[in-house]
Amino acid sequence: MPMIATFKTLLKKTAGAALVGVGAVGMIVPGIQGVITLSAGLLLLYPEDTEKGRRIREWIKRKEDEAAADLERRRKNRPLTRTDRRRPF
Repeated sequence: MPMIATFKTLLKKTAGAALVGVGAVGMIVPGIQGVITLSAGLLLLYPEDTEKGRRIREWIKRKEDEAAADLERRRKNRPLTRTDRRRPF
């Protein structure tokens, strides 16, 4: 059984490092969601029970809240379309 746990840990660390790499490239290259893949990789690399893991999760939550506020602000400032008039939120 310990060998399976070691394999799972190795797989998580490899996938996390790959996602961090793709996220770093995605911050520069258009078409790849850099923040999303970067945060997914960091979540895989740092578990919840560590201090870095808690800080990363707080950072992701702040980014999520900022994005939701930005979306709401843009939604309020845009003109209504035909679809909006038919299906109000």
